[in-house]
Amino acid sequence: MFSSDNVKMYLMDSYPTVDGEKRLIQLRCYVNPIDYELTSEVDQELARTLFHLVGQEWMPRPLLQKATFNTNLPPYALNFCRDPEHGNHHVHIPVVKISKLEAGKVTPESNAWALMFTLSFEKNDPKWLNEFADLLHEHFYGSFVELQPSLFDEQDPVMDLLCRLCDAPNPEFATTDGKFAYCAKCSVNKERGEELRRIRDTATAEAIARDENNEEAPRRDPLLGGADINARNRRKGRNSQ
Repeated sequence: MFSSDNVKMYLMDSYPTVDGEKRLIQLRCYVNPIDYELTSEVDQELARTLFHLVGQEWMPRPLLQKATFNTNLPPYALNFCRDPEHGNHHVHIPVVKISKLEAGKVTPESNAWALMFTLSFEKNDPKWLNEFADLLHEHFYGSFVELQPSLFDEQDPVMDLLCRLCDAPNPEFATTDGKFAYCAKCSVNKERGEELRRIRDTATAEAIARDENNEEAPRRDPLLGGADINARNRRKGRNSQ
């Protein structure tokens, strides 16, 4: 997300929700207006979608009115406050996920962009909801720190299943209940009533299989082109006789 500190954001909405057994708080925020440099901190491709170069200056594209982006941003920690220059009240949220990234024009008459997004995080502190209720329809200042996704993203257990019919590893499909998996060839013979969802494409499955096979294969000296050095020496000895 933004690498700049204390980005000024406007809080449009704040509400509790649930995700399975997790109780979450979701915030709908926007940065208004946003320039090319700050947009580039989120994603270079996103910035070039919203802006184009006019002479030496990046300007908002006038023909584009709204854009929705399919981004897969990593988790972040968020530090926020009401005003970075006044007051000592800062709040730290250890894990925040960002979704529903959109851009729209500030007003119909203006070419300036506003960037909108949703922040989601677990309701670990009951005071957080009150904090954001007080900030509703007001500005606050946030700083994002990128976290390592591997520490927070739990792998779907179906990714470790073998094909139900042929025991092939890395199958492309799994049942929606997560109990069984099928490779592409066996998916046509699934049990009646089962519904499948794709968990990896065929190219990915084949690439994983190749990597696993390569790890099991003995390593050879690339300088010898895969030949055995002792065999070479034996051939040299026979040729010299």
